[in-house]
Amino acid sequence: MWFKYLLITIAFFILALVQASFFTYFSILGAVPSFIFILFLLILFFYRKDRIFSIFTAIVAGFFLDVFSISIFASNIVSFLIISFASEKLFSNLKEIDEKFSIFHFILFFISFFIFNELFIYLVNYFLGNLSFNNLSWIFLVEIVYNLVFAIIAFYAFKKLQSKK
Repeated sequence: MWFKYLLITIAFFILALVQASFFTYFSILGAVPSFIFILFLLILFFYRKDRIFSIFTAIVAGFFLDVFSISIFASNIVSFLIISFASEKLFSNLKEIDEKFSIFHFILFFISFFIFNELFIYLVNYFLGNLSFNNLSWIFLVEIVYNLVFAIIAFYAFKKLQSKK
């Protein structure tokens, strides 16, 4: 049981290091892929019945994103916790949908929560006076599409791993 918590902590740590060092060279108009956010949403999407694991994942993913970003510390943790609780509420209201969620569901899930996260972080930094934080611009659309491409690839990889269990 505790092994998955250790494994996810190590995975987020490695993703944070790779995202902050290596993948900054692969930016498109200043947008870089957010692999921490992608993995976080994949875990919420595929392991939605494990509330403790979702909360733990939100805290760990938010922590590593906060450590390696210029935003106000703990803003990502709070945002990820809100997303975790909102996704739990969303999935509990969608009882008609069975375990076979499609890529369409994931894309809507990803885009909605990606926009929420970016707006939440922007507003926190704006109201708390973080002047080094970038303003929202049309590059935000590029960031959504760029991250969505990686999220779709990761979705199919995750789904493939899930089908082998």
